[in-house]
Amino acid sequence: MSTPIDTVEAAIIAKVKAVCGNAVAAESLPARFSVAELKTRIRQTPGVFVTFTGGPALDTTDAEINAEFAVHFAMSNARGEEARRLGDVNKVGAYTLMRMVVPSLHRLFVEDVGSLLLARVDNLFSEDLDKQGVSLYTAVFVVPLAFPTPDPADIAEFLTYHADIVAPPLASPPPTAPMAPNSGQVATDQVTLQGDSA
Repeated sequence: MSTPIDTVEAAIIAKVKAVCGNAVAAESLPARFSVAELKTRIRQTPGVFVTFTGGPALDTTDAEINAEFAVHFAMSNARGEEARRLGDVNKVGAYTLMRMVVPSLHRLFVEDVGSLLLARVDNLFSEDLDKQGVSLYTAVFVVPLAFPTPDPADIAEFLTYHADIVAPPLASPPPTAPMAPNSGQVATDQVTLQGDSA
């Protein structure tokens, strides 16, 4: 079942791919970039990565927030920091990539959600990133996002696992034969998992 959050993420990724084509990686991340995360994604640069970062609650009667989506521009270039910003004959630069993507996302209408609005652009340069040969910029977009009341029909059936476990009384040495059901305490364990009942 889709949610407003992944609906917005999917819309952003689709727009980035439409603007940039296959020359730029585009996907979602579970959290903001760290140096460790960037190390694993250097081969995906130049890349545009979107993260839902939360947002403050709005003063309404519904469960609604002013949702923030961070769009990260990750760049690497062996020729150095200037080439990562400005680009060269082999790779697009961060400034050009942002000039292509940011205007296309500002006021982007997402069906059943609303329109994204650009809130700010951050330069996340640091010595640690520079040592990794990576530059990182982030454009933050906001949109009011409501959490609709779920319809029980939209929730998948649950599977239930039930087990009765017989715990034998303490003995020294431990008994070698199975204990009778009434010789110790019985523990009941029940686990419910969401999934297909078939």
